[in-house]
Amino acid sequence: MRKAINTKDAEGVFKCLKFVNDNVAKFKDVLVVKGLSEEFVNELITTAASIAADKQLQYEYDIKATALLQSNIGGFNELNAQLTEILSVGKILYTDKDSVKLK
Repeated sequence: MRKAINTKDAEGVFKCLKFVNDNVAKFKDVLVVKGLSEEFVNELITTAASIAADKQLQYEYDIKATALLQSNIGGFNELNAQLTEILSVGKILYTDKDSVKLK
């Protein structure tokens, strides 16, 4: 889990935290006797839920960004065509001036 936290890998942290929560649930009786507090168990569960919510929010942002990009593809293609035309006209105009700058 430390490696995932240090590399800011939310997916890895979530998987490790889920594993920890599953083990805590499985061995809760033994762990309570050893000193595990209910407050700490609740904090683990809350943290896992928070990471899951953040992961869902990030997924929604990614979908919105993809949709925005898809809606702007036509504009990008038009801009590319205009830039290509400008560059080709510039090369034609520079033909008589300096052949080194054409490259």
